[in-house]
Amino acid sequence: MRAPCALHIDLDGGHFERRALPVNAMRQFIGGRGINMRHLHRVLRADVPALDPRTPLLFAAGPLVGTSFPGGARFNVSGRSPQTGILGDSNAGGFFGPELRFAGVDQLVLTGRAKRPSILWIDDEKTQLIDAGDVWGLDTVEAT
Repeated sequence: MRAPCALHIDLDGGHFERRALPVNAMRQFIGGRGINMRHLHRVLRADVPALDPRTPLLFAAGPLVGTSFPGGARFNVSGRSPQTGILGDSNAGGFFGPELRFAGVDQLVLTGRAKRPSILWIDDEKTQLIDAGDVWGLDTVEAT
């Protein structure tokens, strides 16, 4: 079994760093939402607004994501809510959560602001920002 991993992405500089997630924290804060709440509790400062580039946007998959377990395709998205200044939190299904786990990532931690429209590409150990200028402004069908 692989060690849990968080991929920290600084969009300002295009820096990527994989960091181990403590196994005891993964057990204590079960699931994508739990591990996101743990991270937000540790790093959020009251004086930094929700839309500030220093405020993280988190994506996390729970322990059953990517398995054949029913509901094993859900992932959680968390951050500071611009409306309340406290918590903005949601979850979704589909391919994103399992593909994130298959790439060896349990949590994405995004900070900063990209200088231009970009696509975040994660392919196993390789992570890169790709210029997305050619799809900027297109609707979903056109972009696909």
